[in-house]
Amino acid sequence: MRIIHLSDIHLSTQNIDSFDQYYINAIVKDLKNLNQQKEIDAICLTGDLIDKGGAFFEPKQDNYEFFMKRFWEPIATQVGVDTHKLFIIPGNHDIDESKIEAIYEKGLSASLKTISDIDAYVIEHSADSRSNINRQDEFKKFENRIYMHRANSFITNFESCHVLDLSIGKIGFACLNTAWRCSSKLPVSDLVFGTVQIRRAAKKLKDAGCEFIIGLMHHPLDFVSEIEKDEAEILLKNLGYDTVLFGHTHHGKSSLNTGNDGSLFISTSRTGFSDALQPIDTFRPGYTVIDFDFDGSKIECYYRKYIHSRNEFDKDVDLARDGYHAFEMKSGDSIKKKEYNLVVNEELSTVDNHKTYALSDGDNADAIYKAIEIYRQESLKLNYSSTVEDFKFIKNIEKEIFNNLAFPLNEKIRNIPALQNKFIESLFERIYTAEEFDSNVLRDIQLVRDDKESYKWYERKLIINSIALSLMSFKKFSPKKVDLLIDFLTDFEKNVWKNALTGLVFSLLYNVNKWERFTNLKERLTSLQHLDKVQSGLYNIEQILRMELYKNNFSYENVYKLPFFNKPSSYFLPFYSKNPILTYALDVNEANVDTDAFEKDMEKTPFLDSYKYALCLAVQNGSLSKRKLKGKAVYNYISKLKIATILHPYQNLVTEYYSYFKYYPLSNISELFTSSLSINETKLKNVILEKSNALEINAEAKMHAKDYKGAISSLLDLLKIDEKNYGGNLKIATCYLSLNKPDAFSALKFLKTVHGVNPDNVRIILKMAECYNVANRENEELGALNDVLKIEPNNRTAILNIGHFYAKKEDWDKAITNLKRGVEFFPKYYNMVYLLAISYYNNADYANAKIYAFKAQPLADEKETVEINSLLNGIYLYFKEYEEAIKYASLAFEADTANAENIMSLGRTLMFGPNADLDKARIYLVRSAAKRQSDMDYGNLGHLELIAGNVSVAFENYKKSLNKFNNVLDFKNSMKRDEHLMIDSGISVDSYHNITEAITADFIAAN
Repeated sequence: MRIIHLSDIHLSTQNIDSFDQYYINAIVKDLKNLNQQKEIDAICLTGDLIDKGGAFFEPKQDNYEFFMKRFWEPIATQVGVDTHKLFIIPGNHDIDESKIEAIYEKGLSASLKTISDIDAYVIEHSADSRSNINRQDEFKKFENRIYMHRANSFITNFESCHVLDLSIGKIGFACLNTAWRCSSKLPVSDLVFGTVQIRRAAKKLKDAGCEFIIGLMHHPLDFVSEIEKDEAEILLKNLGYDTVLFGHTHHGKSSLNTGNDGSLFISTSRTGFSDALQPIDTFRPGYTVIDFDFDGSKIECYYRKYIHSRNEFDKDVDLARDGYHAFEMKSGDSIKKKEYNLVVNEELSTVDNHKTYALSDGDNADAIYKAIEIYRQESLKLNYSSTVEDFKFIKNIEKEIFNNLAFPLNEKIRNIPALQNKFIESLFERIYTAEEFDSNVLRDIQLVRDDKESYKWYERKLIINSIALSLMSFKKFSPKKVDLLIDFLTDFEKNVWKNALTGLVFSLLYNVNKWERFTNLKERLTSLQHLDKVQSGLYNIEQILRMELYKNNFSYENVYKLPFFNKPSSYFLPFYSKNPILTYALDVNEANVDTDAFEKDMEKTPFLDSYKYALCLAVQNGSLSKRKLKGKAVYNYISKLKIATILHPYQNLVTEYYSYFKYYPLSNISELFTSSLSINETKLKNVILEKSNALEINAEAKMHAKDYKGAISSLLDLLKIDEKNYGGNLKIATCYLSLNKPDAFSALKFLKTVHGVNPDNVRIILKMAECYNVANRENEELGALNDVLKIEPNNRTAILNIGHFYAKKEDWDKAITNLKRGVEFFPKYYNMVYLLAISYYNNADYANAKIYAFKAQPLADEKETVEINSLLNGIYLYFKEYEEAIKYASLAFEADTANAENIMSLGRTLMFGPNADLDKARIYLVRSAAKRQSDMDYGNLGHLELIAGNVSVAFENYKKSLNKFNNVLDFKNSMKRDEHLMIDSGISVDSYHNITEAITADFIAAN
């Protein structure tokens, strides 16, 4: 069977001339030659048929009719491929964003937070008309027109399924829709699609008798939300999918994933067209020809790339040598679908005259005794001349004996939940306390690992923790225990494998270099370099360890004093829906909490699992109480939640070990967290980390140590491997900006590299704006910040920085206009509210300055409270409310007595009002002037001496102030601002004006 995999055509009126002039004839010619060599059975287009939802087309134009006429019809007529061989899915560019309604979008994003919620939504709206998904209406109408005359097609608002009858059998195409939630404003972390699509499509196609299933998805799983990513991968591997075709990345890549659960071939296509004149080789048009050999055991890929200088397609030698790669299946495997049947009660057969024995009845005591006797006799006969078959025979009897003896107990454990809980708890203890695992422990671990129907994910997670603790509890290193952790890891079971990775890292770091001498173990560890999601996990764990983020979590000493935590397993007990501790706590509910709200909080809030159990116990015994957080406590709480969410689940998994080692009284490994923990600082980095990941982690460690030059060196090595590496380019720019002499020019060079690939990435644009700021390129800085707002109109950082931009230029009206909009969106963001208050103050709108100063006050931490008090002092002083002004000046000064601004503010306030104390004021103002010698210090000393009647001394201080200002207008404005206070202190208007004019006249004459 021959399939053509094309993707990301991006057809629009912007590129149609290039398409017509260069591309269409070239691809028609290439496909025609391929079809003549071997008949094309299917052409699969994995999304982005048009560009930006048809934004460049005429308003009333049918975008997909245009696509069919210009792209498909020349292929169909000239190559000779019927439309029934065409299979399509939508991509993010096939979405019409003008149909997205913000009010619905916000609510939908908030509600689709679990797999069950997402699947329920997909099931409910598979056939109805819904405004939340009408962004794809035009594509779905087009899809219906394409498939309407096909007998074996099934179409929903989401996925569609199709059967292609070939001479070799029925081939199923599962067109899975990952684009229905897409919008340019939706973060990648929120892109969900509904894994129920995978399940429904597999069932439909299997029911239709398909022997081979091909899935089409626009977004590779790395671009799907963490909520569904692992689940999607498990389903694709286990529900009979043989091949999955992806688009979106514009990079061509193929791989064959082979494991104990079968094989899954993955193809990610180059961009199909986009731009014939594309200068960057990686993104030049191309596609993949895939030949499936059903009689043999290989998949052949022919990679094609458009060569503009010849206006034709040719071998894509950048993707594979000679543009060709064959994927060989492992021995005994075949591409054709296989049925795996579990053989039960199979008797041992006679081979080479060897004796046989099989137990067929688990309750037959005589058979068991007879087997034991044969086992004993045959074991005694073993000697140096025994063969492999002799050993196999004895081991088979051993297995049968154990299985028959253990069968009744295992069945009872499976069928009685309380007994199963006790079994897991006892197995945890048996593992945790064993220096070496005997055959019974190993057999029980394997039972829990394999029997996923009887034993749940949370039970496997506990067993993993016990293996890791066992590895760290004994001096003797056991490679077998590490192997078990890698087994659980590479099963990639949702909610389990990341726990295995965390336990593996701690076990190896604790055992330093003991693992080095075990060759097979090193090979297994090295194999993890090629698993992208493992590398991503290692990166996150290293970040948590290096920055000691595990200390910033919901882990409190008093919690672990509860009797519940007298057992080591309680520190690692996974919290899951409807668990018995939660259920019992809600049934008793001595704390009288809202049970529904509490249960939802426990499900959705990323607290540490042990902390959740402590809260449940408090609900049960009535000791739970609520308290309102204020100021810094709010910030700390939100910070902990953010870290746990962003680094989910690794932040909590690492903190479990930290809490155990710190608080469990019988732990003998308390020193683990007392020294710096890091993969980067051990030999492990050369074994377990992929080269580019190791370089990036090493660079981050140097950045953390403020060795920016060293970090730049590592990042340059990384970019030699992958010049478009997003994180590498962003970090090297940060390093250049962090040098003692910031190098904005070099930083911009690297940022522009990734900006060309990711033009809508706001992090990159914000970093470019920072470069322009450092380089004093004001217009470009403002332009970059405005570009961010075009992509994300409510981007908090951009709004704040534009406010800073105008404040720096003292254009207070524009600063206020921008910041008011920011405060509307982010009323609890201190920096935004405070800067707005300051802008009003500097714009002499003291009433509004006061309003926003008080709005900022409850949002401030300890340091920020000093800023607020200083601002309120200035506001109350303007209003001549002297007692309040003194109060806030004193509060600011008491919080930081060394701060020159606080010293000056207190001195300034003491010299005004009916209770003015000029002597005390002079002490503070002289101190502040000695510290920083600023325009404000000398100006206030001038005020003080003028009020005291020392005109000549006042005159000298005013002259110093003007020299610091070095600008007559600014000096006059400063004097004008204090005029009402000076008049209130007995200085006449004329006298004040005359002094101001005399000082400025002298300054002008001297300069």
